[in-house]
Amino acid sequence: MDAPAIIVGRQCRYCRKWYPKGDFVLFGPGLERCPKCQERHLIALDALAGNPPKECAFCHITFEKLSDKHPGERVPMVVHMIDGTYMLACQVCDIKITELTRHLFKGTMFGKARGIA
Repeated sequence: MDAPAIIVGRQCRYCRKWYPKGDFVLFGPGLERCPKCQERHLIALDALAGNPPKECAFCHITFEKLSDKHPGERVPMVVHMIDGTYMLACQVCDIKITELTRHLFKGTMFGKARGIA
């Protein structure tokens, strides 16, 4: 019987995917993100600085496609902080994320506005 292979890796605490240990980005004392979570975080921060992102961080539909579906209208983007990482979502994904995390909003003004409370 062969010995099991040992894989040196680490699970990202934000997206829960496994990556090689050396791929992680250090962003604070003892705080690390995988490269994909770090990229999504930087895109959201850039958008908050006034540079719109190319796509929704969750469904990956481009905001250009969304604006084509609704000509002349503003395309709303919603910022979500998922485990310490800012991510921008389209309205459809915002509804899904809010529903999945409804326990966080119970008893809040946001929850009442969304019909959760």
